[in-house]
Amino acid sequence: MDATPQLYFAHASENHAMAKPVAERMRAKGINVWFDEWEIGIGDSIRRKMEDGLSTCTHFLVLLTPEALGKPWVETEIDAGFIRSVGGESHFMGIRAGVAVKNLSPFLQTLHCPEIDLNNDEDVDGLIAKIHGVSNKPPLGSKPSYVQSKPAGLSGWSQSAVAVAEHLVRTSKNGVMHDPQTDPDTVSAATGLPVEDVRLGVMDLKDAGLVEETAEHNSDRFWAKPALFVEFDKHFLDFNNRDDAVKIVHRLVNDKIKKIAITDLAILFPEWSPRRMNSALNYLDGANHINSFHGIGSAPYAMSHLNVTDRTMRFARENA
Repeated sequence: MDATPQLYFAHASENHAMAKPVAERMRAKGINVWFDEWEIGIGDSIRRKMEDGLSTCTHFLVLLTPEALGKPWVETEIDAGFIRSVGGESHFMGIRAGVAVKNLSPFLQTLHCPEIDLNNDEDVDGLIAKIHGVSNKPPLGSKPSYVQSKPAGLSGWSQSAVAVAEHLVRTSKNGVMHDPQTDPDTVSAATGLPVEDVRLGVMDLKDAGLVEETAEHNSDRFWAKPALFVEFDKHFLDFNNRDDAVKIVHRLVNDKIKKIAITDLAILFPEWSPRRMNSALNYLDGANHINSFHGIGSAPYAMSHLNVTDRTMRFARENA
């Protein structure tokens, strides 16, 4: 079949002056329109010409006006157009001009027959676009990050909690307490997650002891606790804090180190950022594998220094 739409344009003779400019505009826009004035010459059989037009049309368009409703020729054309539509041979299209849906036949009421202002170029161009198969449906985009599949190992967490935790993990500079401090509106704007869902996610994390909320009046700020980074870092960053914790204790035990400042420990792992070092230290501290010491001046690290204990030794042996 020719890729050019073949349109049969049915209308009442009283609507000829209304229909002709539309037919001309359609033809100028690449639609091969069957229009009675152009196709039926003097002495031609009206029935045969109509049958010829109907037999090749890919689209059947009927202009539904008060004058057209109930007219025998128009009703006959509608019957023929409907039969071709049922057989999958053409697409049936009805457009209304000055007719309410309730005044259409029961059959036409079941079809989408939009009201079209034939004197409005935008309306007519919209109709032309539909005949050419142009859709105004926007392209399908990517899913928001908060509805994408959760990483393996986080199935026990709500989608909202995972989205909030991921935001905290990715925006934290050093992975320590109060880093970052944020609020539901900020997280919602960054993730696309509705504010109500952010609040529910924060509540889940707070109940698990992973975030803390401010006690200030009229403030909804909250922040990550170190345990949140222990739980979620390995799922969203390019390192595994448990594996790094094992590397640290092996180095401490092998070098027979009993106490070390974190600034000195960082020298032993020069390729690690403070963010990565703190994630491993948070893991060790949270599991009581070390004795940690915190104080002013320890920044950017989560603690100032650590002591090796029997628990450190046991953790090293368990992961030899």
